[in-house]
Amino acid sequence: PKCSVLRADDQIRKKNQKTMFSSALARATLARSSVARLGASRTLAVAAEHRPPVDLHGIHARYANATYVAASKSGTLDKVETELAAIKATATSSPAFASFLENPLISRDNKEAQVQDMLGGGKVTPVTLNLMTTLAGNARLADGPKIVDTYAQLM
Repeated sequence: PKCSVLRADDQIRKKNQKTMFSSALARATLARSSVARLGASRTLAVAAEHRPPVDLHGIHARYANATYVAASKSGTLDKVETELAAIKATATSSPAFASFLENPLISRDNKEAQVQDMLGGGKVTPVTLNLMTTLAGNARLADGPKIVDTYAQLM
């Protein structure tokens, strides 16, 4: 009786392995066809003249790369760099502003609205405003200084 139970377990295990393998194969095939359909990888979606000169990776680099591409397309690379440096300097010199950036108790919507009030109305370029409101909406304002440093590396 034990032998037949073991054989049944082995058969079930083999069936599950085949199912997992075929599922994994189907997912891999679908992923390859999706990449082929999209025309290669994500990084090739940006025209060469707007691509950052340095290849950086990580969460800070994602935001910095996106900001670089947007600023490049709008022709405001240097202005955005200056604005971001000023925001970082303010975060360093003003304890109240630093506390606002790092406070997890302020809701994302509240932070986004306050960032819009502080920086909106033509005070900064749309690229800088978009970065800061995106960071507020994604609860990443505390990462702002690191993202500014990463953006500066791209320059």
